Amino acid sequence: CEGCGRTFTDLTGTPLAHTHLPLILWAKAARIMAAGRPTCSELSRKLEVKLATAWRVRKILTSALNDEDLRQALVKEDDQ
Repeated sequence: CEGCGRTFTDLTGTPLAHTHLPLILWAKAARIMAAGRPTCSELSRKLEVKLATAWRVRKILTSALNDEDLRQALVKEDDQ
């Protein structure tokens, strides 16, 4: 923004705004979460990340997937 000097990306204002994880990992995790309710251990194994990372991803996505439009978009994307 020229007025305030801040930078913005497509992720600004989203739950993924400050992530250092690849977006493909977040998409895979969202599809897994939309398909069921995996434990942190299951999510950790499927994503090949540490348990603490899986816990954080699950926590963020659990709240984000409460949005029905987002959930349907992920399921529709997965079907294609």
